[in-house]
Amino acid sequence: MSTRPRPYVLFASAAGAGLGFGHLVRCGAIADALGVRRELALRGSDDTRDRALAFGWTVHAGPRLEQLLQPDLLVVDEPSRRHRDRWIRRAQAAGVPVVALLDASTDVCDADLVVDGSFAARRRHDGRWCTGPAWMLLAPSVAARRRRPVRRDSGRLLIALGGGAHVARLGAPIAGQIAARRPAFRAGMGQGFSADPLPELPVFYTISRPPKP
Repeated sequence: MSTRPRPYVLFASAAGAGLGFGHLVRCGAIADALGVRRELALRGSDDTRDRALAFGWTVHAGPRLEQLLQPDLLVVDEPSRRHRDRWIRRAQAAGVPVVALLDASTDVCDADLVVDGSFAARRRHDGRWCTGPAWMLLAPSVAARRRRPVRRDSGRLLIALGGGAHVARLGAPIAGQIAARRPAFRAGMGQGFSADPLPELPVFYTISRPPKP
């Protein structure tokens, strides 16, 4: 008897030190919200693949995965229009419905459903597009945490720049500017998922590491 899950959702995404890991984290949030396994076709380095495996993904490699795996649904979260359009064309040719996730994109997109939850999303009302912050895709744990009362410390600040290599490059200058203008603040910086170490920061800063996405 087949152990293939139903529905079988395949995610196609890209991540890495240059791109960051936001697309991969968003795919994980959708997989968890849908209650499906984390099945991924990844564009990225070997190090990125290892990190995806650590995040609980099954990573598939090879040509024509939409035909080989025959998913019930393909979710494409790919910042490159060329790669995104190729996934859409191949999946639709194989009879697989496609959801495409965009970020304030003005590109034409032929997916069956397009979701762009950014504040700058272009408003569309043709039945295929879900745009604007009402459609922002967040992990279920975010909504659960917002429902719990949390005591806030007005003297603390979190610097969250994503998960790519730019965290180490830009973090120290931002921290320095904050320290110069608001010396009373105690700030933390998100480590991100890049292997690059963070720079030395002022002693009143703390370094936080991200949870498993």
